[in-house]
Amino acid sequence: MIYTNPNTYDFLVDLNKVADEASARNRKYAIIPDVPGYWVQSRQTNPLPIDWTQPVELGNRHLVDHVTNDLEAQRGEVTIIVQKVHAFYLADGFVPLGEDQYPVVQYARSHFTKTSETEFFELYE
Repeated sequence: MIYTNPNTYDFLVDLNKVADEASARNRKYAIIPDVPGYWVQSRQTNPLPIDWTQPVELGNRHLVDHVTNDLEAQRGEVTIIVQKVHAFYLADGFVPLGEDQYPVVQYARSHFTKTSETEFFELYE
């Protein structure tokens, strides 16, 4: 019973759809880089050691490597859900998410295979 704007609603409906599809295929899924609130009510626990793969939280190479090593360790078992737009700006519109400031996004896009995409997300395995 939380009210939101249409952009955020559409984004979250799309996220739920791709998460449900991954679950239906008996796959774990990780969401990057910035929907940490999703995990509060999720039926699945986050397979990554951090909910928010932002530069502030992953402020050095060691921390980034920890997350990317976890992704590699789960290769073949995890679907990586990568945002195409910044969640922060949803109230105002859709701002494309660049990978330059998100090393984990850059890693997923360059080391995993894109299997599909939706309006707001790309899926990698």
